[in-house]
Amino acid sequence: MVAPNWTDEMTKLAVELWPTHNADDVADAVNIRFKTSINRNGVIGKMNRLGISKATTARANAEQRQAKAAKPSPRPPRSNSSTPAINPVPFVPRAVETWPRNVALPDLGEDTCRYEVSGQQNSALYRFCNAPARAGASYCPGHARLCFLPSDKRKRKAAA
Repeated sequence: MVAPNWTDEMTKLAVELWPTHNADDVADAVNIRFKTSINRNGVIGKMNRLGISKATTARANAEQRQAKAAKPSPRPPRSNSSTPAINPVPFVPRAVETWPRNVALPDLGEDTCRYEVSGQQNSALYRFCNAPARAGASYCPGHARLCFLPSDKRKRKAAA
């Protein structure tokens, strides 16, 4: 679908109405006056291309001032000069914490989780979760959630 071309008169009307009306009202006014089929998104796009935004209007500025006045500004925490600064240690979060952990491959049980938890480059240093696995699966319930995405109903129907 091709958007109608904006004429100078249409643009002038839209710019006049923009500060005080919403995009739907501006689109309706332009469509009625010029017998076009411009929609709300067309008006918003035109105003953006012209560099006219709602934030520059007086009404929007007044609303922003009221919102700022109503919301107290957050204060930074006080620093106690007697407390030494603590250098933060980088924290790498684990999505699932399971027990027991860090078991080598030869020590894994028959029906235990085989999710690799060590993050090593060398395969000799790999360590595995070793928590009880789901029946017929290689992973515990926590790690299975990480490894498998829930299937979408539409995908299941398409595959059938």
